[in-house]
Parts: sequence; C-alpha cells; structure tokens
Amino acid sequence: MGATDVGPLRWARMLEQVGLFHIAIQEKLGSGFASAISLCW
Repeated sequence: MGATDVGPLRWARMLEQVGLFHIAIQEKLGSGFASAISLCW
C-alpha cells in the first residue's frame, strides 16, 4: 500500500484527531480493528 494524498498540511491536525477517535472506538465497534473511516470533503 502506498501513500495517499489527503490534502494540504494544514489538515494534518484534524486527520490526527480523526485517527485517534477511530482507534478509541474500535473496542466498542467490536470489529477487531477491521473497520475504516471514509472522509468525503
């Protein structure tokens, strides 16, 4: 899997928070860390 361009660097802080949120809800989802988040901008 290669790199994915997700936009300008100024969005990095928001994407970091989305990633931390996603990690935090994995146990409650019961997906065994096999879920994904789709961003539509």
